[in-house]
Amino acid sequence: MSLINFFAFLFLAFALLAPWLSKKPLLWGFFLVLALILGEVGGILTPVALFVAAAWAILWVIYTHHKRSLLNTLLFSLIVILSFGFKFQLFPGFHPFFLTPKFSIGFMTPLLGLFSLALFVPLARSLKEWGHVFTGLIWGVLGIIALAFIASATGAVHWQYKLPSFFFPRTLNNFIFISIPEEAFYRGFLQHELAHYLSHKKGGGWLALFFTSLIFTLAHIYWSPTLPILAFVFLASLLYGWVYMKSGKIESAILCHFLLNCVHMTFFSYHAL
Repeated sequence: MSLINFFAFLFLAFALLAPWLSKKPLLWGFFLVLALILGEVGGILTPVALFVAAAWAILWVIYTHHKRSLLNTLLFSLIVILSFGFKFQLFPGFHPFFLTPKFSIGFMTPLLGLFSLALFVPLARSLKEWGHVFTGLIWGVLGIIALAFIASATGAVHWQYKLPSFFFPRTLNNFIFISIPEEAFYRGFLQHELAHYLSHKKGGGWLALFFTSLIFTLAHIYWSPTLPILAFVFLASLLYGWVYMKSGKIESAILCHFLLNCVHMTFFSYHAL
């Protein structure tokens, strides 16, 4: 990886972490613009990718300023549809950096959740709120243990302790570029909004959890098209969404997602994929 691209990803990481310091666009937007410029200079982004990123940002700005209107509903549908473009890597101009043939770092997933994180999702600020985060995480850990044993008992995966290659880059990538943006989008935005749209129905929150998990699973078909693994992706999504409902804080879902990813990377046979 060239020095330019290293700093592109570093500033992208800063953009994703900055909302916990300040929601003001001046901070996270500054790092994002630097990341995009350096990514284009380094060759991992093209001008087309910059256009896609700008259009995605404009879409989110319009959405957050037209709450609970017909336009808002149309924009919500458009955002959900376009989210598959990011997860299936359908938009041109984005060239991920491959550390191994199966491990790459790119801009698409971070961009998927960055604007929902920065413009939409409430973040923990006070000690009381962080208390809710860690209470939710306790339930998440119990859920991870249950899922691990169910997956092993059904033969979907096999226990095999071995640190994967590029362990520290993989861990950082899983936390910053996968767990944070995916939970910000799927739980903090999609599940939250679906719960609002379905609030007039009995059990609307649980329906929102189900539909969010279904969309989350469909978005991961490119990662593993096998039905047993996709079934556990669905169950994992139910866990993340339930932890989010239980705690009311997106940080609980982020940490739960990150810990489960660490478990499957380190203890299960398919980590080498």
